[in-house]
Amino acid sequence: DGAARSAIGETDCHQLAEDLFASEIAEALYKSAHKHEFEQLIVVAPPKALGTLREAFREEVAERVVAEVPKDFTSHPIPELARLLSAASA
Repeated sequence: DGAARSAIGETDCHQLAEDLFASEIAEALYKSAHKHEFEQLIVVAPPKALGTLREAFREEVAERVVAEVPKDFTSHPIPELARLLSAASA
């Protein structure tokens, strides 16, 4: 069609926001780990976000992760979460 096309893809603002959020969570957990505020950590996140978090965790946090649940529970009411987590870990 004669129109010039860019080799650079469009910026995925949603993905950038998720990556920033994961980075902020990882940093907060790093600070908490240094304050000895937790010994073990179970990470629950959608699969893609879980991978992003895993990459962002520093060693002090990663060594405390005892379980990962690759599920998205954001649309579920809080009282239902215990049941869903129990089912996910079974």
